[in-house]
Amino acid sequence: MVWRRLRIFSQALFFALFLALGIRASQGFTGAPWNLFPRFDPLAAISASIGVKRLLWASFWGAALTLGLTLLLGRAFCGWVCPLGAFLDWTSRPIPRKRRSRGSYLFHASFFLLTFILALSLASKLWLLFLDPITIAQRTLVASLHPVLGWLLRAVGDALYPLRPLQGLVEFADKAWRWVGLLPQGGLRLYRFSLFFLAFLLLLALLNRLAPRFWCRALCPLGALLTLTGRFSPLVVKIDEEACTQCGLCADICPILPAGANRVDSRADCWRCADCIAFCPEKAISFAWAKPHCQPLTFSPSRRAFLGGLLGAGAALLIARSDALSRRNSPNIIRPPGAKVKLSLGKYDESEFLSRCIRCGLCWKVCPTNGLQPAGTEAGIESFWTPILIPRIGYCDYGCTACGEICPTGAIERLSLEEKRRRKIGLAYIDQKRCIPYSLHLPCTVCEEMCPVPDKAIVLEEREIEGKTLLFPKVLPERCIGCGICENKCPVPDEAAIRVYAPFVV
Repeated sequence: MVWRRLRIFSQALFFALFLALGIRASQGFTGAPWNLFPRFDPLAAISASIGVKRLLWASFWGAALTLGLTLLLGRAFCGWVCPLGAFLDWTSRPIPRKRRSRGSYLFHASFFLLTFILALSLASKLWLLFLDPITIAQRTLVASLHPVLGWLLRAVGDALYPLRPLQGLVEFADKAWRWVGLLPQGGLRLYRFSLFFLAFLLLLALLNRLAPRFWCRALCPLGALLTLTGRFSPLVVKIDEEACTQCGLCADICPILPAGANRVDSRADCWRCADCIAFCPEKAISFAWAKPHCQPLTFSPSRRAFLGGLLGAGAALLIARSDALSRRNSPNIIRPPGAKVKLSLGKYDESEFLSRCIRCGLCWKVCPTNGLQPAGTEAGIESFWTPILIPRIGYCDYGCTACGEICPTGAIERLSLEEKRRRKIGLAYIDQKRCIPYSLHLPCTVCEEMCPVPDKAIVLEEREIEGKTLLFPKVLPERCIGCGICENKCPVPDEAAIRVYAPFVV
């Protein structure tokens, strides 16, 4: 049972590390090691490198290590390290061989998804990378699990605090939760699509009823990449032919073998869980080193399957080439400062930013005002779940550079505080039909008071109207950096009277 216990300990250790890094990532805790897990993701590294047409190993220094260990140990990353794999392992249960599929094309889907993702990367499109397991786990933790846990802790504390004997304990617990990061310092966070992220994770858990770790076996594109890499691993599952009694218990336990198998063997898609070794009654199975050779898969894809994958990839490229569907300019897409966007030939060019962003959600997490949110359909399917600033939810803090420090791919570059304060991300406009001084002829100077720019991008002009002197706000475009604090603090309910738009598409 030693190998199995080591594997369970490794899963628990890396899962706890993933939770700790994800929860503690906040303003003041940015950069390495808080973005550690995305840096060890070879699928994200390869896709982003293909997208920008140059190697990004400086950003994904750990991805090379993951691939190197896979060449040596096979697909052990999935069974010993991956946080999503650990969660699915703990929510799986063995399924008898007679109930398993004998060769459904569904179990080829992970290789098709890998083909799609890499083919789209050739066209600098990474919108399918949201299916990467590391980004799935990271997004769900950031946008769903951590906020829900914080809300529950706050609700329990509020319910117990009125009880006088428990007030001291509640205050101590509140300080402890804040110290470990379970309660964010800036208050509870809310994110768009958080229920969808949580529902998707629960769906992956429910798929385990079809087969143990169904996602890992049938759909995971990173798993497919590691399977192809691990085919040359010298670490194999060795069976003592004299001791083996062909009881079939190992095949019942193994999550990757299809119906009809009567015992385990060395497979490239084996994630080295060691359950067969632990539960073999004859102790006939062990790990062993062998001469490196191309190990087989649990299936042999037909010519039709390969042609289907190529046709699917071609169709995906055609969709990606359609800018009307995949990308469009929108005045509501305000990117964080440092995002690799530029004005090219009169158009707002986000090509490099979209070619690097892996939709991990870490920038949403570290934004101290909760203003960075996942994008929806505002700018087409290519921008799904990339970060955008929504000023009505939160503004871009004038003294913060956290998003650039934690971005693992360089999609948001690191800026010094002085550079960040000069970076224009938007432009404010005043709707005089809603502005209180203009429409109601009542005093209001909130936007001017809140403007953080030293020379003030919003100035006040005196005017005589209806026999009284009023101050009317006016935006100076050459000074405005688009931080959005004016829109965030505007007292006009619902839609603010002053709104920030992307600077190049208004």
